[in-house]
Amino acid sequence: MLTILLIFLVVVDLFMLGAIYFIGKEQAKPIEILKEISQEKRELKELAQSLKEDLSLKMSKADDIFKKINAVAAEAEIEARRYRETLNHEMSASLQEFSEKMEKTSQSLNRDRAAIGSLVSKAKGQRELLRKSIRQGEKLAGFFNKKVPYEQVLEEIEDKKYTDARELLSKGMPIDEVALEVGLPSSEVALISHIG
Repeated sequence: MLTILLIFLVVVDLFMLGAIYFIGKEQAKPIEILKEISQEKRELKELAQSLKEDLSLKMSKADDIFKKINAVAAEAEIEARRYRETLNHEMSASLQEFSEKMEKTSQSLNRDRAAIGSLVSKAKGQRELLRKSIRQGEKLAGFFNKKVPYEQVLEEIEDKKYTDARELLSKGMPIDEVALEVGLPSSEVALISHIG
């Protein structure tokens, strides 16, 4: 900018010299021309000095503004970093809390599932016992039926014990438990187990 201004002043100076030269031929004396040239030269130097000072002042202000912009940018970066760290910490804590809640819920569901499975298993056992009791009750009710002979009912009850013993043995129940369940001696249940 300063260079352009200086070039402009030099061009104006040359133009003025040319104008003075042509005008001076007609009327002016060389001493007056030299005085005018000296005067213009001084004015150009003053103008150049003034421009340098003005440019220096503007550059100083521009440097101050640039420093302020850098300071604001640094503060913004620090604030952004702090916000990012806070956000990461909060997200990490939330994920941890959610994970712990999910783990507790999962454990609770597994315990509930195991408890329900146990209840279902007990219910099946109770249902089987109830069926056996009903069958035995039906057999015993045969005693009171006058159409069926007493001996036949006893035979069916005894046959049922052996049939039930075979069924329980085939399911893998131990001999002693089968004996207690059907009401037969362990030796007979062991014999049934070997006969198959």
